Amino acid sequence: MDYWKLVWKDFKAGSNTAFEKIYYKFIDVLYRYGTKITTDRELVKDSIQQLFLELYLSKNISDPENIEYYLLKALKRIIMKRMNDKQKYVNVVENDLPAFAIELSPESLMIASEQLRSELNLINDSIQSLPPQKKELLYLKFYSGLNNKQIGLMLDMKPETVQKQIYRILKKLKVKFHEQFQEFFFLCLIT
Repeated sequence: MDYWKLVWKDFKAGSNTAFEKIYYKFIDVLYRYGTKITTDRELVKDSIQQLFLELYLSKNISDPENIEYYLLKALKRIIMKRMNDKQKYVNVVENDLPAFAIELSPESLMIASEQLRSELNLINDSIQSLPPQKKELLYLKFYSGLNNKQIGLMLDMKPETVQKQIYRILKKLKVKFHEQFQEFFFLCLIT
């Protein structure tokens, strides 16, 4: 059993220390993901607070295979519900969400030479021109580390479809940048 499954087990047994560990381990990932779904940062903060409150008060909570996946999925559900409640009578569907933004880290832009910076900006512009669903796929795959099955469950897709979509996105971007693409794209994701 891995470390986080043991922490989760301790949390379910009532350990406040385990709850704090889970909170501090995943709070940044949850906040970053939430701000990709909506630009309303207060809504994201409130939704994360609601998520952890629901976790803390829950009596019958499952044992997730992947805690990060479980928390990301729950956060998305809460944000979508709050957005629906906020807009009353207007159904918010995933296609109506604001653009899912993936931004290059400032460090990667500062370290790069002028030529590299120019190429990184081209990559960033290309990524930003993708539809929100494709940007979300890239985010979940490269930033959260979820596997195709977990991403598929989050986005209501088959794992094979997730794999094909990511492949097609990368292939489309690679055509623009030929051999340099993979090197620069993974540099951006790592830094």
